Amino acid sequence: RVPLPRSMLVYRGGRARCPHRAAAACRGALLGIPRALVAPSPRPRRALAAPSPRPRRALAAPRARARERTRVRLYRRPLLCYTCRMQSTEQNTPVEIPAKKTFSQRALSPTERFEMMLPHRLELAAVLHHLQRLPSAEQLSQMTLLDIGMPNPVMSEVLRKRGGNWCTVARSPAFAQEAADYLGSDVACLGGDGTIPYENGVFDVVIVALDILVAVSDQLAFIKECNRVLKSSGMLIISAQAKRALSIGDFIRNRRWNNPHSPYAATYTETSLYSTIKNGFDIQDVNYFSRFWVDLVRIREAKLVEQGHTSDEIALRLRTLYRIAHALDRFDLLQRGHVVILSARRRRWSARVMPVLGDGRTLSEAVLFRPPA
Repeated sequence: RVPLPRSMLVYRGGRARCPHRAAAACRGALLGIPRALVAPSPRPRRALAAPSPRPRRALAAPRARARERTRVRLYRRPLLCYTCRMQSTEQNTPVEIPAKKTFSQRALSPTERFEMMLPHRLELAAVLHHLQRLPSAEQLSQMTLLDIGMPNPVMSEVLRKRGGNWCTVARSPAFAQEAADYLGSDVACLGGDGTIPYENGVFDVVIVALDILVAVSDQLAFIKECNRVLKSSGMLIISAQAKRALSIGDFIRNRRWNNPHSPYAATYTETSLYSTIKNGFDIQDVNYFSRFWVDLVRIREAKLVEQGHTSDEIALRLRTLYRIAHALDRFDLLQRGHVVILSARRRRWSARVMPVLGDGRTLSEAVLFRPPA
């Protein structure tokens, strides 16, 4: 066998074999082998020119805020003025155009704010669930109902669509003015000590919104006012922040508001809420809403309210967080909500006192412990 030079590439079995790993294209023939290829001479590479550096563009000066900015333009031909809807005939006249308000600058309508605030929608759904205990629509149209402290007038409007004669009591003069403009009717304002400006035995149903019970100075007097304005067989629907064992939300509230009597830190168990309304009402149904993640965002909302932010600013800041929290709460199906809502039937106001035996012991103490010898 004649050894092949290392500078040659030979075809074997239809595939090219290169002993020295040279180029893949050769030509020629050798010793009866069908085809042998000789490595071609490499092409001279063209020297690459150094890339010319691009001139950097000068950075534009930062624009002022839209709320503090106005645009001034010089028009060189007659244009239509969109402010006065007239043809401008003067040329080269400086015309001052106010800056267009962005979405965060303009005032939100109650409907837009209601769609952004998830807790308002959850509270309204819970109230409508308890209203199912009421009679049929024919009897409901003859009833008189009262909602106290709704945070958005849209909630009062939705309740009015169910029928009946509705009255609204707002939590502050600002809320009363907004509700009156939206509903087109007179709206009263709740007193600082929980006074309701209506006569005795007027309403069949009284609905108390969340955070109203802790906002009044005297809670027992406020519950007595609700009992006073209700008819003999009236119903009370009331919401309050629930207290949970080993709750992260309660821990954050206690750390952020060191005062346990602060309205933002006040929480209720079923027992404590029963002790508050037991003198004038008999509890019939208890439900919960607002799960873990939504409750955490509500803590942030309470902090923004305490800092003095408006309702529009809070809605714009927290709308995305509420969407994310609502999506996460869908996987939390085992825990109850962090807001308790109950319906109670009115009874004659009388103090419920634990009966005491002649020796000063209660019934539970008499059953569990023996009297001293």
